Amino acid sequence: AGEPINGREKAEKEVIGAFIKAVPDLNWKMVGKPVYDEDTVAFRWEFSGKNSGEWAGSPPTNNPIKFEGVSYIHVKAGKITWQGDYYDSKKLDEELKPVK
Repeated sequence: AGEPINGREKAEKEVIGAFIKAVPDLNWKMVGKPVYDEDTVAFRWEFSGKNSGEWAGSPPTNNPIKFEGVSYIHVKAGKITWQGDYYDSKKLDEELKPVK
């Protein structure tokens, strides 16, 4: 979602940091074994926790959230050259809506 992020520091701050801020008790775990082929690694993961922090400018809902995704990583000379994460953002949006 959004623009590509370049560089480790920026990725840690703008991507990982946003998730940690929104879900301080997050549990992110790999589901199954990773698969790989030459310069590409892919694996499924599950993300869960409670939305007790701000998310994209919205106040916390205190809703539990849980969704699965897949990461694809390209590696060259031992360094990550590209990573993409795919998940059901509509499901996440629904889980982040305030309970009425």
